[in-house]
Amino acid sequence: MDHAEFVLVRSFLGAALSYPGGRSVAVSPDDTDFQQLKREGCITLRRNRQGLFYGKPTKRGVDFARQPAGGKPHLSLSVHASIAEIEDQGRRLLRGCSNVAANGQRLSFNMEKATEILRTCASEVFDKQAEYLLSIEGYRQEWLAETFDRTLFSTLELVDPLDLLVDSAPEMRSGVRRTLLASLEKRKKRPASTPANESGDAPTKVASPQTIRETPPAELKNETRTKVLPSFPKRAAWLAERLHERSWNKHDLSRERGPDHKTVQKILDGLAVREDVLDKVANGLSAKKGKVNVVDIPQN
Repeated sequence: MDHAEFVLVRSFLGAALSYPGGRSVAVSPDDTDFQQLKREGCITLRRNRQGLFYGKPTKRGVDFARQPAGGKPHLSLSVHASIAEIEDQGRRLLRGCSNVAANGQRLSFNMEKATEILRTCASEVFDKQAEYLLSIEGYRQEWLAETFDRTLFSTLELVDPLDLLVDSAPEMRSGVRRTLLASLEKRKKRPASTPANESGDAPTKVASPQTIRETPPAELKNETRTKVLPSFPKRAAWLAERLHERSWNKHDLSRERGPDHKTVQKILDGLAVREDVLDKVANGLSAKKGKVNVVDIPQN
């Protein structure tokens, strides 16, 4: 966590913490999450004359941020080095997507090419981390969910902010998110089995297949059956696009008679939900930009 004072800025693409000197960091939480951090004593938070939140981390917040989130282990140095190499190559390739005049003015930006580069970077960075985490004894699936979020926002940070001020930028973000969802579901179903080596690429013990086994329902207690977790990547991408169209987040959908924000997050993560939840999603989305029917929601 950075000790410097930040300003929380928002645009059609998302949110970012802006720091002195022009540096910015993309973030996913909304205003209510920052207010919760203030109540917990992790940050100071006030509004400036423009109505934007600004503040800085407290000592308690800094100490908390230094702990591995959700108990997720730290990555090895070799994994960090591999990620840095992928991201450096991505930045070099992305510079070739911009057509810049001699005076520094941006003339055009090849969004289609940039999206393909970002999708490749995101997939490779996620796989490097997932392979390492899946090899650790005591692996938990929530580690991959956290890795998904971090990879999504770190990948989008590779793009120059000025190149994001175009109408097709949301499509680029959705494309990267869809690629990561596919990588996430693939890793949930097929754990890695990379053996340990002296460079620290993977710990010695490989995760047991039982770490991805669902607990059987009551009527199947006497059976030993391994089930594949359901995957709904198209539904996740569809909902992400509908929220973006409305400039909403998961809390906004909850406030409009939709499911609670935790259930909305499950859908965005590609997880299974009950049919009545989909009815609530359709009803909530219908509050803005026209009627949405439950049959419009993808079933995969």
